[in-house]
Amino acid sequence: MKKRLIIAAVVLVLLLGSSVARYCLARRLPADAAKRVKASTLRLADSFAPGENLTYAQLFAKLQKNAADVDSDVIAVQAEGSSLNEKPTRSAAAYMRAIAGVIRAEEIMAQKAMTVESARQAAESAQRAAQLSLDATMGSAAKGAEVWQYFQQAAEGTGQSAMELTRAFCDMLPRLQPRGFSVASTETLTTMLGKLATIRNISLESLVMGLDRLQTGGSLAGYNNPLARALGLAPESIESLTFSQLVKKLEHVDNTSVRPSEGAEGHSVPDAAESDFRKAASNLRIAFTVLRSARVSAADYVPNEALCDETMINRASAAVKTPQPR
Repeated sequence: MKKRLIIAAVVLVLLLGSSVARYCLARRLPADAAKRVKASTLRLADSFAPGENLTYAQLFAKLQKNAADVDSDVIAVQAEGSSLNEKPTRSAAAYMRAIAGVIRAEEIMAQKAMTVESARQAAESAQRAAQLSLDATMGSAAKGAEVWQYFQQAAEGTGQSAMELTRAFCDMLPRLQPRGFSVASTETLTTMLGKLATIRNISLESLVMGLDRLQTGGSLAGYNNPLARALGLAPESIESLTFSQLVKKLEHVDNTSVRPSEGAEGHSVPDAAESDFRKAASNLRIAFTVLRSARVSAADYVPNEALCDETMINRASAAVKTPQPR
């Protein structure tokens, strides 16, 4: 009898232990779900990994695929959840959604960086074309370089770029030299028109066209003339206007200072894109902290905790702002 009681007690203990073990296991994240969490973290790492000779199209395709794969894994993890493991499942899903958010924010940053890079390349191409035109106008590369340096120094004070001033100069010099204008006086006139264009918020090209029409004279020279309007010239005074009088009016405008903010803005990744990226990264760090406290072992499910620290976010942000893809 005593032996039977002992055996029954042992069996009862084993059954209770087995039930407790099954209960504890049921409260843990399922093995397949844990693999998906780890896979999501690896996709995050892959999204930040620079790729040699990677085009922007290939980069966007990689980021979109990684984000979509994480979304699919979120659904799969939620489907494996139960009332017993609700907390770790919910924490894991939140962590994975935060990963997808960071990847998408990174894609937006890369798109903005591509736009900036394209604008920079277009500006450089236009600048080379302007310098070649200037060299041809001046008759030599050395003389062209002198004029280009002049407009580089004058650009900030006019609110126009050196390239825009150079184009206007090349357009006006052949027409002004027969009137006795030297290279230096044409440079000065160009900067005057550049400053006037900034102050009146109109294009420098339209003012150059207006100057050309005023030089040709005639009854229609001042009709709907952008330069005449910018200087406040009355239509009846234009026919008797001499070129020296016109220059004096421009000299009066030239005494007006132009704020640096009125000039052309430099290219940079918009602050909103970086702000969204940092917000997504902050959400990821919060979700990662919750994941570790929800009976989910970081060592088991997250191969690299450094992916979620501030250093990683700063490094990733800098990498996106100075993209490697060609």
